[in-house]
Amino acid sequence: MLLYQLVPQYAVETIAQRIQQRNAALKDGEYYIPGWLFTMIIEKLEPPDVSENAIEVWLDW
Repeated sequence: MLLYQLVPQYAVETIAQRIQQRNAALKDGEYYIPGWLFTMIIEKLEPPDVSENAIEVWLDW
């Protein structure tokens, strides 16, 4: 199951932008992924609340 199947498109786009911004500041070969996203991918968990307010909380890492 892919992230875009779990959460609304606006959330995926916003999360992707934030991750890209964080990764742009890292050295080659280093990558950042939020812990909660890693857990969702590995364990295929149901996403937490995906309301717009909750998305802002997710992005405040």
